[in-house]
Amino acid sequence: LRRLYSMLLVLSAWSLLVYRFRICLPAAAVSYSVSPLALLLAFRVNAANARFAEARSQWGRAIFAARELAANIAVDVNVPSSTKDGCARAICCFGWAVKASLRGVADLELVLNALLAPEAAIWVMTQKKPSLALLMLVRKWLAPHPIPLASAQAIASCIADLNLCYGGMERILSTPLSPTYGRHTSRGLMLWLAMLPCALVASGVSNVFSLLVTQLGVAYVMLGIDEIGIQIEQPFDVLPLYGMATVLTRDVQEAFAADVPLTPGN
Repeated sequence: LRRLYSMLLVLSAWSLLVYRFRICLPAAAVSYSVSPLALLLAFRVNAANARFAEARSQWGRAIFAARELAANIAVDVNVPSSTKDGCARAICCFGWAVKASLRGVADLELVLNALLAPEAAIWVMTQKKPSLALLMLVRKWLAPHPIPLASAQAIASCIADLNLCYGGMERILSTPLSPTYGRHTSRGLMLWLAMLPCALVASGVSNVFSLLVTQLGVAYVMLGIDEIGIQIEQPFDVLPLYGMATVLTRDVQEAFAADVPLTPGN
């Protein structure tokens, strides 16, 4: 409501002027324009919602791939414990690196310094895309060890999935909806809301209170729909990335710390 307050105030003042000077427009003018306006709003909100759903799906796939990667490395007896520990730390950092990249924040260095060796942390921070650099570290640390072919393929597939998910998130971030379309929709909505009190006065509304309540009620709903589309157009500003990165970190920690029986029970 705070974001809509100024526009609602302007529309209220306009409605009072319309009522005071009896500015009238035929009701058909409002009726004819409502259908294209509804299409514009529906397309905008649906497109923004599709971007939001895809962003959430990409994060879910990334968490799943990180969990699978951690599990495959953790159960491989050919990988030394020191290498497993380094890979676990790098995979945990991946979620925080993605979060920092999507939000444009500079808190990644604290995470890297806390989890990685100084040399590795400095190298990752100097790369253009720290998220991909962390995946490269995992590949490099695992390469010298004689991992069975099936396990190696599973690990490579998980790393590729993480790479693919990060690429999908980058695509969503770098390709927003057309700003021209958004501006046109907002202007059309404000024009329609400005015409509404004129049509109401022309239709016989003689009570200023009824005029204001109708105008503000309709404006609140319509402007709210437009505001929803604006907010979820950039889904990474809305999604709880901190919580998602935390879930990824905890899942990876559990995969490496799990006390799995070496032999099946009877």
